[in-house]
Amino acid sequence: MISRHISNEDERDFSVTALKSMAQSVTSMISSMTLFLGAIAAVSLVVGAVGIANTMFTSVLEKTRKSEL
Repeated sequence: MISRHISNEDERDFSVTALKSMAQSVTSMISSMTLFLGAIAAVSLVVGAVGIANTMFTSVLEKTRKSEL
């Protein structure tokens, strides 16, 4: 290890970051975003399915009411 004559470790004026650690943090961030977007997609699919089911149910209900009259 090369000495830079720094007596206190808090006085460091630079840092070295490995590319592997940066790649791991980017991978972690992308997986978090994928999980978040997947959750949003799941909720929107459920909302869409409920809307379609409601429309179909209302349509069938209106047709059966008309035939009863």
